[in-house]
Amino acid sequence: MSNNLNKILIVDDNEIIIKLVEKILERNDRLILSARSGKEAIGITEVNSDISLILMDIQMPGIDGFETVKLIKENENLKDIPVIFISGIYKTNEFVNKGFELGAFDYIQKPFDSELLENKVKVFLTLHNQQKLINNQKEELNIILSNIADGVIKLTSDGSINFINRSASEILEYSIEECANNNLNDVLKSFDSQNNQIEYNFDEWLGQKESSGKKQISIQTKDGKKKLILIEVSEIRDDAFDIKGSVLVFNDITDIVRAQNQMALSQKMESVGQLASGIAHEINTPMQYVGDNTFFIKDAFDNLIQYVNSFEGIVKNSIDLDKDKLVNELENLKNENDINYLTEEIPVAIERTQSGIQRVSKIVLAMKNFAHPSTKQKALSNINQGVDVTVTISRNEWKYVAELETKLDQNLPLVHCTIDEINQVILNMIVNAAHAIEEAIGRDSGKLGKITIETKSENEYVYIKISDTGKGIPPELQSRIFDPFFTTKEVGKGTGQGLAIAHDIIVNKHQGEIEVESEPGKGTSFTLKLPINIKQESVEGEK
Repeated sequence: MSNNLNKILIVDDNEIIIKLVEKILERNDRLILSARSGKEAIGITEVNSDISLILMDIQMPGIDGFETVKLIKENENLKDIPVIFISGIYKTNEFVNKGFELGAFDYIQKPFDSELLENKVKVFLTLHNQQKLINNQKEELNIILSNIADGVIKLTSDGSINFINRSASEILEYSIEECANNNLNDVLKSFDSQNNQIEYNFDEWLGQKESSGKKQISIQTKDGKKKLILIEVSEIRDDAFDIKGSVLVFNDITDIVRAQNQMALSQKMESVGQLASGIAHEINTPMQYVGDNTFFIKDAFDNLIQYVNSFEGIVKNSIDLDKDKLVNELENLKNENDINYLTEEIPVAIERTQSGIQRVSKIVLAMKNFAHPSTKQKALSNINQGVDVTVTISRNEWKYVAELETKLDQNLPLVHCTIDEINQVILNMIVNAAHAIEEAIGRDSGKLGKITIETKSENEYVYIKISDTGKGIPPELQSRIFDPFFTTKEVGKGTGQGLAIAHDIIVNKHQGEIEVESEPGKGTSFTLKLPINIKQESVEGEK
């Protein structure tokens, strides 16, 4: 209960004055303390640091009121206690000003009006309690900031650190003492490909249009470790709305990004594994007729060699033959070796062989482009080429259940993206479309559904639309299709990760959108909307 009381200390060497003031100020929410000398007052404040107000007489034996207040204010724990001087002797401006210089809040002359005294005490108790509440909230905020998982750094306008919490210290691997009052660039270090340190100017960052939001940057810690952090910068403004500093909030996402990359790689390898048998079949078919045509060309070559050798023998003996007999013998030789047939079929066999080799090369190149490890750096990429590559490697997934038609805008601009991630999304969509059609018509029904892939550009975006004539998605499930591990397929047919990864790639990594339109029994369309020039993800830019 006493913790909620406002403690008021009355300091006066006159017992009558003390009793009078006690009588005026007596309330249930107040605890009145009294001292009859400066020395006694100092002793009371040393054991009562929670005093809310001091009423101080000036002229007292021993230590006077001015000296007493000066000694009290030198104590860090007591310096904010409001003091009102009460005196009937020192009335000049000189003494009044001296009191204010020592930290007094007000001055009351004796004899005083009881109502005036009460009103002033109410005002200063209210102010003190509000200040105490602010201080407590500030302390609570400091405790919270010091212990949250996110790193927090507060900067002055010149980039000096005037606050850093424990998490930021641990992420950067600098102690709080090493960071205090140092420039941000001394502890938040990043280097370009030539090992030159990148200096961050967050004033420019904040001044950039549409600069709000989190950005990913790479840093090097004190111990030389490379880390990825996700950072958000906010400005601090004064009453005149001028920027006086900034606050950085960041967290270490190194392990998260590593796990995401591993998951994406696993998804890609899973896709490659699922496609492997189909790709082997796609390669095997053209290789079979490449082999057959090669054997034919070999046999044909043997016949041609035999024909040439026999022709040379006839020519050597032609002196003893008349013209008609020579012509007849050469014609017979030509017929025996099927020369007319060979001259017709050898070009066809060579053309088929070349076509088969080109088909295999296209499949191998498509597979290489799809499975090649990404640098994870965005670059200007040809979306149409990505569609062609993905259609090629997934052919065995859809050719038994659907026709696949592409309507690609030949004037499509290059898109700033990570192309292998976009290819992964397109592959997931094609495979899902093939499965949806198979479930609708059956694999061995003799019927074929249809998959259509369209690309176009509009304003600052490129659109990729993948449509199918499959069974469609029930309306009640459409809001869940991008949830991790959610699937409507039978056990063993899918992991439920495909569309979740697609959503992460398009929405989170490329700041795009995915729209789905579906009607049960008729089919589904997914539209991928990609910004042509994605805004920079970090202050250091893309390399």
